[in-house]
Amino acid sequence: MGPTGYIIAYEVARENLLIGSTVITDSVNPMALTRNAYRDVALSVNVPFLDVEIICSNLDEHRLRVENRTPDIKGFTLPDWQKVINRHYEPWDRIHLQLDTAKLSAIQCVDKIIALSPVNSRH
Repeated sequence: MGPTGYIIAYEVARENLLIGSTVITDSVNPMALTRNAYRDVALSVNVPFLDVEIICSNLDEHRLRVENRTPDIKGFTLPDWQKVINRHYEPWDRIHLQLDTAKLSAIQCVDKIIALSPVNSRH
């Protein structure tokens, strides 16, 4: 996406938070820089946030998912397994919710996010 895309995403998130909307961002954020930027957007408008990291601890299952997915954007090329495993991923430096899809279903993940979501504290 590049830096411009991220800057636009941060601003769209900020504008939606300002009008009282709940914002959910879904992206690979391998760097603390981008994770912190999303957090800072929420903090800048005094809105609580929840950091969620989705992982798949079963490498065989993870590889199967990577190799069998199809892009939802026409013309977009998804990274192959080699690119996924070679990607630099900075460890998290703060408390966050980590959900392992090798152990939890999608419904279980959603339930955990809703249970810990700070959104109800806004109203």
